[in-house]
Amino acid sequence: MGNVVVIDSVVAGVGTSTLAALLARELSERGLKCVLVDADLQGGGLDVLLGVENEDGSRFGEISAPLGNIDGKALLRELPIWDGVPLLACDPWKTENPQSWEVQACIHALSQVRSVVVVDMGQWNGLQDLTELRKAIRITVVELTVLGLARAKANLRAHHGSIGEHDAATQEREFLVGVQPRGTVRDHGTTAIEEAAEYLDCDITAVIKPDAKLCSELLEGLGLRFDCANPIVRTRKPSQRWRISFRKRWEKRASVMELGPLSDIASEPGVTDIAVTCDGTVWVDRGQGMRPHALRVPFSGPQAIRDFAVRLCSQLGRRLDDACPIADASTVEGVRVHAVIAPLVPQGAAISIRLPDVVAPSLESLAENGMFPSGWMPLLEGFVERRASVLVTGGTGAGKTTLLKAMLMRCAPGERVITVEEVRELGMLNHANHVSLVTRGANMEGKGAIGLSQLICATLRMRPDRIVVGECRGGEIVDLLRALNSGHRGGMTTLHANQVTAVPSRLVALGLLSGLNPQATAALAQDAFDVVLHVGRVGGRRRITQIGRLEFAEGKLRGNLLAGWNGNQMRASQQWPDFVRVWSR
Repeated sequence: MGNVVVIDSVVAGVGTSTLAALLARELSERGLKCVLVDADLQGGGLDVLLGVENEDGSRFGEISAPLGNIDGKALLRELPIWDGVPLLACDPWKTENPQSWEVQACIHALSQVRSVVVVDMGQWNGLQDLTELRKAIRITVVELTVLGLARAKANLRAHHGSIGEHDAATQEREFLVGVQPRGTVRDHGTTAIEEAAEYLDCDITAVIKPDAKLCSELLEGLGLRFDCANPIVRTRKPSQRWRISFRKRWEKRASVMELGPLSDIASEPGVTDIAVTCDGTVWVDRGQGMRPHALRVPFSGPQAIRDFAVRLCSQLGRRLDDACPIADASTVEGVRVHAVIAPLVPQGAAISIRLPDVVAPSLESLAENGMFPSGWMPLLEGFVERRASVLVTGGTGAGKTTLLKAMLMRCAPGERVITVEEVRELGMLNHANHVSLVTRGANMEGKGAIGLSQLICATLRMRPDRIVVGECRGGEIVDLLRALNSGHRGGMTTLHANQVTAVPSRLVALGLLSGLNPQATAALAQDAFDVVLHVGRVGGRRRITQIGRLEFAEGKLRGNLLAGWNGNQMRASQQWPDFVRVWSR
């Protein structure tokens, strides 16, 4: 939520709501499409403050988001307008307060359709656990009195303690604004900004001096009028950090998939997979295998799980209904969703979500995490630099795609890398000259499908330096073998197999699907792949367990094991030294 600005305070009545409204109007006048949200669940009344309490439109108490998801465009159309700014108000004396996840869902939905969302958070009552809002830009209003500063210091200490270490990234999105107390004579009782900054051990960006006319009109219920004096008195120039931070978050919004009640899990570092079974149990893989996870708000029943699965797939442009009970899709960022609904499962739906690496993997980081011994680093680098055609094998979740990404990251910037996948897992590959192709399913009439075989043929006309197929599991293997035997070296792909010696039978079986006899498949495979890297999961750790190559002898294709590694010891064949000399960097 980089385009969300949260304004809060330690105590009520210091001008938080007024500041939020003035900020939203100022940004709107500067050409940014803003929306104002009243998330002060205890006090509320922002529509009353602004004089639009009688305007038609929806308030928080009239909105329902049981799955933690809502249509931002539809919500925006239902909101009352104040001075050109849509307002989502909260009137706790009229309606019941929304649930915390409903507040988060509304803010997230509005952030997808507006440049800036300004949130009047009040004192964070009931919303302390909204992790997504903690990632927003935060402006804390502090009263410049001895008591006000003491309360602010305690609040800041508690906030930083709840979110963990107060790192540089957190500091970059937090700002303090001081407000002078009303009713003082010639600033008596007001703490100087320098003293306040020293006491709080952080900068104060600006100071607000209350305007008497503005305060009286607000208290009389006249609303925030156009002719009000500007209450902000700049005591120093806005910091460069302020301007850069805002601009980056407004201009570089990331398109993030809405995962509803699973968002908190997906934001955890190290999470690779999330699965929801048809009974509502949630399983999470944090690198040590699947473990059950208790949601703060569990699914209410099978129908809720099914509705959630349908919403997930609809975000990716995939149907999931009785006519199409299976859906498999992914985002450009590499989030992969697979869902199956009843009656294929006993009830509700079964959902599997694969999450991409937050940081692009590198061979160095994989070696540090124990995926392969450090002595193999020159060899893996040599495979890339010497343009070896690489086949990566292993089971589901063994780390095939992770290893493939790390090797592709070592390709020279000038090389043109074209990836072909059924669902995007390599789509966010950080390479200067990368083209990502993905298959397309048939339409309602059963027409328009574009498969892997067609895309592989298309790559040959796109001036490729490397052709990379995310996964071969059908007749497309023949098209890839032909491409790799036609002068396009340095290609890579993955294949499901149990070990190096089992690869030939897998290739032959896939070749038969395309009408190619075993002898022809064997001949093509021998010249197509220079090395086979087999990965597996041992004790919850992903590692390269075998390195081998394919050989064609006596009319048969064989998988020759050159080296094996169990995480501690390496076993090598007599051919291993010669193989290392040929391919090592």
